Amino acid sequence: MTSTPLMIACWKGNTGQVAALLNTGAAVDDEHMPSGGRALMVACDLGHEQCALELLKAGAAVDAVENKQWTALMFAAQGGHEQCALELLKAGADANYAKADDGFTALLLSCQYGHEQFESALLKAGADPNKASNDGRTALMAACFSGHEQCLLELIKAGANVNYAQLPSGHTALMLSCQNGREQCALALLKAGAAVDAQLPSGHTALMASCQYGHEQCTRALLEARADPNKANNEGVTSLITAAEAGHEQCLLELLKAGAAVDKQGPQEWTALMFACSSGHEQCTLALLEAGVAVDHATANGATALTVSCAAGHEQCARALIMAGAVVDATEEDGWTALMFCCQNGHEQCALALLKAGANANAQNNEGTTSLMLSCQEGHGKCALTLLRAAANIHWRTADGWTALEIAQLHGHVELRRAMVAHV
Repeated sequence: MTSTPLMIACWKGNTGQVAALLNTGAAVDDEHMPSGGRALMVACDLGHEQCALELLKAGAAVDAVENKQWTALMFAAQGGHEQCALELLKAGADANYAKADDGFTALLLSCQYGHEQFESALLKAGADPNKASNDGRTALMAACFSGHEQCLLELIKAGANVNYAQLPSGHTALMLSCQNGREQCALALLKAGAAVDAQLPSGHTALMASCQYGHEQCTRALLEARADPNKANNEGVTSLITAAEAGHEQCLLELLKAGAAVDKQGPQEWTALMFACSSGHEQCTLALLEAGVAVDHATANGATALTVSCAAGHEQCARALIMAGAVVDATEEDGWTALMFCCQNGHEQCALALLKAGANANAQNNEGTTSLMLSCQEGHGKCALTLLRAAANIHWRTADGWTALEIAQLHGHVELRRAMVAHV
């Protein structure tokens, strides 16, 4: 059966016509095909309270479900139609009905969309504030995710568990608030006793989430609530490292102000400075240097902030490190210098900055390779000519006996070879 005259009257909100059709024997619970919807669902979906009231008086099945398992109460919840909800609940609608396929309830929907008055009606009718969907979401989480502070406050007042963790992910309402920058929700949760340092199975915290996404206000709120700025996840990543890698300077400054350990090492013995430089975040680099970070910290294989910034071609970070006194010719365990990395990758401006700071244009790695040879191998003509102008030796040979000119020829960089010969 397609839409009946009764459904059409409800869709239009024509209460008089609905009453007339019911008085002449219209079937109140006929189903629309193929959706399975009913007139009561149509009226509640569109917020036509008087139509819904007429249907309920005529005995409409208040908890009937359509093909997707939605009830009239859920349709009303999605649209925030409080008066429809009151009539449905007065008629005995189940405030805790949950869809079988996903476990969603009318309460979860109303909080997801921020319908505070509707939520209040459901809670007064006995809706469970801690009922979770099949994937572990509660109404509190839905409110926090979307930033509906008033809905959240109503749920807390009704006894919602502020420390409930979604399974299997382990997310809490506080984590979702901070991940999405919902400062007011975060503050309300903290005031209600949310565990500020709760961790996911991976070790991530709400503070890490706020720093990852650059939510400065949430970061400050968490730190004021005594979140540990030095807590690390299972991989050793701290909030400071997270902020530095993502380039969120304001979050980083809040962490430093709260006592974050500036030289704490994360994965592969990298510090926050190395992550900031590797990603090219100049302002974070400057802030860390101002805070006294060890500019020449080296990992077990010899990597430093300067080598990683030059390898990635982040000139401004490299210049900041040089100005802070970084050793320009520091070598990694295989003998590579910052100059070699930038020349291999064609970062001419980094090379210029290093050479201006006194980098050795003729340094050799463990295989006897120089920066000039690396430039020739990759065909980076500008780097090669820059090195030659800085007195790079064109005649030196690798451990295998190759000169820079021969390497350029071998790799098909004929024009580069000509330019180098002309320069000499």
